[in-house]
Amino acid sequence: MSVLEMNTAEPSQATFPRPLTETERSFVAFLITKFLPTRNYLQEQLADSVVTRICGCGCPTFDLWETCSPAPPASEARVFWQGYGETARGDSVGILLFETAGRLSCCEVFYNADESRADLPVFESIKESPTSPVQP
Repeated sequence: MSVLEMNTAEPSQATFPRPLTETERSFVAFLITKFLPTRNYLQEQLADSVVTRICGCGCPTFDLWETCSPAPPASEARVFWQGYGETARGDSVGILLFETAGRLSCCEVFYNADESRADLPVFESIKESPTSPVQP
C-alpha cells in the first residue's frame, strides 16, 4: 500500500481527530529524543497533536497534526526520518516520520513481511536507517 493510499484509507470505526494514546505519544517522543535531538520544536508540536487518521490495513501507522496549526495542505508530506526495528514477536518493521509544511504529520510503521499487525517496535531495537534523509 502506498503512502497516499494509507493516508486516504478508511479508518476502522474510530472517531477523528482523537488524542494520541500514551503508546503513540511515547513512541514518537522516543524517536525525536533519540534520533532528532536538535529538533526541539518537534516535541512542542507533539505535545499539542492529535491523531487525524489511522491506516486501514491494521498496521500501527497514524497521521497526526498540531491542533493550533491550520489544516495540513494535501499531498505535500515528505519523509524526514527513516529507521527500522523489531517488534516483541521478532517481526522486522520499517519506520518513517513525515512532515507537511514543516509540521510532524505521519508516523508510519510497516512490516517488512507481507503482514499487517498493530505492533510498534521495541524501543531498544530501533536504529536509524543509513539512508535516512535527516539533515542537521
